[in-house]
Parts: sequence; structure tokens; C-alpha cells
Amino acid sequence: MQRGLGKQKPQYFSIRSVIQLISDDVQPMARKALPPRDMILVGEVVEVRGRRVCLADTRGFDKRVWVVLPEDCTWRPGLAHMVEFEGSARAFVDEERGGIDVRFMAKSWTDRGPSSRHGRQQAELDAIAAGRLFPPPKVTRPFTRVALVTSEGSEAVADFSGQLEDTIGTRVQVELIPVGLYDEESIADGLRRAQKGGAEVVVLARGGGSRIDLQPFNSPVVARALCQLTKPCIVAVGHARTRVEAQRFAAYRARTPSVAAHLVARLFRRVQPLPKQSTPVRLVTPLPAAPQVPATPRPVVVLPSGGASRNPDPGVAPRVRALPAQLPSAALPHEEVRRTPRWLGTAKRAAWKVYWGLVCVLALGLAFVVGWKGASRWDGLVRPEAHPVSGPGVPAVDSPPPPPTVAPVKKEAPKRKRRAPSAEPAGAFE
Repeated sequence: MQRGLGKQKPQYFSIRSVIQLISDDVQPMARKALPPRDMILVGEVVEVRGRRVCLADTRGFDKRVWVVLPEDCTWRPGLAHMVEFEGSARAFVDEERGGIDVRFMAKSWTDRGPSSRHGRQQAELDAIAAGRLFPPPKVTRPFTRVALVTSEGSEAVADFSGQLEDTIGTRVQVELIPVGLYDEESIADGLRRAQKGGAEVVVLARGGGSRIDLQPFNSPVVARALCQLTKPCIVAVGHARTRVEAQRFAAYRARTPSVAAHLVARLFRRVQPLPKQSTPVRLVTPLPAAPQVPATPRPVVVLPSGGASRNPDPGVAPRVRALPAQLPSAALPHEEVRRTPRWLGTAKRAAWKVYWGLVCVLALGLAFVVGWKGASRWDGLVRPEAHPVSGPGVPAVDSPPPPPTVAPVKKEAPKRKRRAPSAEPAGAFE
């Protein structure tokens, strides 16, 4: 571990002692930040979020401090490891929560390996699971009451009750057993109260949260309380990726309280008894055999009420007691009723498909033609000059005069010059 943070050698502090020391300093200095203190902080890693590491006290997870690692640090401690950080701690008063916010800026660190407390807890949980005589009970009979063990006023109550009412209505009554979700003894006491109550199914539910908030559900105290239940139990803690030790000792597990409600509805439908047959059955009771009847009895034919017996011997005729309604005749198979071969039925279905396909094609073609004609007519209405309409009752539309056509100019051949007539002698006509 690196040293040399200052002239004074830093002291070792546990999580509980640091919080107690800072609380004593903050009391006379409310709403004011304390100066930083150099120290060595020792604790168990219970959660890692990027560069922030949550250290908890080994004697109880109610005392914890968040440690901020440097930006250039690539090392991340393992969960349930004992780590000591050397750096400076500073406290701030959180006015919204009414508590103290402790921030520890780490400069050096040392990983001591897995925590002995975590090893003892895992060994105790394994011993509880191995010493269990019977597996957790399952839902095998109808139920009408469910005990919900969670915090009063939490989101888990609204989610579970709302989803259960949406699936199966009000056929199942939900009894709330309020407990403290941050106290393992309170959770175990709530499970014992659910065992003594009149509910047939127990649901232990809690919404999502950080690992440090879900630590009570990893306690051996809660595991023993779950093993003592003689009723089916569903554990719904956290989110889809959350894993707690309490799920090992329950008959069913769910990702969220809403999923637990769907599971209860599915179990409720599965164990519901079949509806009783309301239609009365027609009873047939044969009379006792007469002395003259042979040893081998003849077959008895049951007829409808008021019919004649086909048995020629009246001594063995059945005695029929007619009830208000008769048993409906059994339905015959489709092939026996219609006597239709399978290939004929397939051909009929194919013919119907071809027929409706042709109908659809003709309808689409007709729609296309009508649309095209309508578009042409609309074009004539919008632009009347493109389609002039003339008739007895419709005035003719004057079309613009055509442009003048210029005739091509023909080149004339040069005319020959006539010779001048020769001069006649003067006095010829005289």
C-alpha cells in the first residue's frame, strides 16, 4: 500500500467509527461542510458503480460510505471483499434527506481478499439448505386468499394488486402484512405471521433497488423463516437480473411483483376444479332376475322413454325411469355423418379459393377502369380547352386562332432580256 500522504500518519477507521466521528463534528456545525481528514478506511465492498465503491460495516449494513476512485484508476474491487482505502473524507449535510453525506476520495488501496463474514454467511445458508427435510410446498389445491409480505404503501402493493385484479378479478383476496424491508428480523416476523394467518399462498415482494438495499434478503434469518413455512411461497424481489438467496428456499420465484401476480393467476386457474355436469343423466335399473330366467342373461337394449322393448322375454325387460332431460346423443365423426371423402373436401376448398380470387381480380380491374374513365372526365372538366364540347344546349368553346402559316418563297429564274428591235430606216412607213 502506498504511503506518504502527509507528515502525520493517517489513522485506521472503520465505517461505524467514521460515521460517528463525523456526526459528532456536524452537530455543532449545521449546514456547513467540514474540512477533509486524512485517514485509512476499512470495510467490505457491497456494491460497485463505475468509479464509486460502497463500503459497509462488517457488523451491519446499515452503516456505509461511498468511496470515489481516481479517474485514471482501472482497478475494481470484487464484491464481498475486504478493502482498505487511504485518502481524505469530507462530510456534507444533506438538507433534503436530513442526514449526513460522507464522501471519501481514495488515493491508494489494498485488497485483503474475500470477507470472512461473507464466507460464514454462505456456509450457514448451505447448511440450512442441506438440512431441510422436505422440499418447499407447491400449490396443489384451490385457494382464495393470498398473503402479501412487503412494505406498506410501496409500489409493490399497487403493482401486485392491480395486475391480479386485471387477470382474475376479485376472486382472490389479498391480505397485506406490512414489514420493514431493510430489517431482516422484520421480514422473518412477517413470514411467521403469514404462516399463522388464514391465507393459502404467501408472496414475499419488493421493488427494485441497489445491492445494498437487497442485503436483508440474503440473510440466514430470512432463509430459516422461509424453511419453516408449510404454505406455498413466491419470492419476487428486485428486477429481472436480481439474484437473492431467499429465492433458493421458496417454491416459486418471480422477477418482479407484477410477474408474481401473473404467476398467482396462472396457479389459480390450474388448480380450479372442473365444472360439475348440470344436465341430469338418464338412469337405467334392471329388475331382479326371475327364477325361470336361464343362467346366461340376455343382452338388454335401452330404448327411449315410452318405446317398446325388443326383448321378447318380459321377465328381463329393463325398468326405465325417465328424468326431465335426457342425455344428448354422442356426436358422430364428420366422415361418418357426411360420408365425404377427404380429397373431395380439399377440391371444394381449392375451388372456393379460386372463385374468390377471380372475383377479387375482376373487382380490382373494374375499379381501375372506372377510376381511369373518371380521371379522364375530370381532366375534361378541369381543362375544357383540351376537350371542346359543342351541342344544341351547350355553347361552343372558342378555341384560339391557329398561328398564321407562312408559304415558302419560291425562287424565280432570272428572265432573259429581250433584244431591242432593230432600228428601221426612217420613212419606211411613209
